[in-house]
Amino acid sequence: GALMLFSTVYGYKYYINDQHVLKLLAYHRNGSWVRLMVESDKIDKRYFPLDDTSTPIDWYRGVANYSLKKTDKAFANFISAFEHNPNHVHVLNNLATLYQLNGINDKAIELFNRAISIAPKFIDPVINLSAIYYNKGDYENSLKTIRQIDYDKNDPRLVFYLNRIDSMMSKHDKKY
Repeated sequence: GALMLFSTVYGYKYYINDQHVLKLLAYHRNGSWVRLMVESDKIDKRYFPLDDTSTPIDWYRGVANYSLKKTDKAFANFISAFEHNPNHVHVLNNLATLYQLNGINDKAIELFNRAISIAPKFIDPVINLSAIYYNKGDYENSLKTIRQIDYDKNDPRLVFYLNRIDSMMSKHDKKY
């Protein structure tokens, strides 16, 4: 009897939370950040901290808060998301980005490298790590990092960064 009652209650809670997650995903796709936040408040994260793809609910909240220019809240969301899934490449990339924005480059570099080691073809952490090196004036590491990606002339970010790095390396070479 008790097991049947527990299973029924858990099944019902799972179903209700799943409905909220489906709405949250739709709001994420549409960029409806305020609605996403309201919907995520309805999810019982004590029992259901992840969606069906193991993406932490707090990652979605972090994306929404960042998009709403609430970077302190986004940072807290990404830290919580990291605690729920420390190997999720989007969590790693976004958390590293906020460490970078807060001037904590060593931690950002560590997390970008971790994301790259998990998903080497995921372009965002590679470009972001390359940008850290570029901004530090370390153009060789910036170029070395970005060359980890297969060149795609149709990706405007990749073309932009490669041109900037090449330009700075050319200026650097002329100085010496």
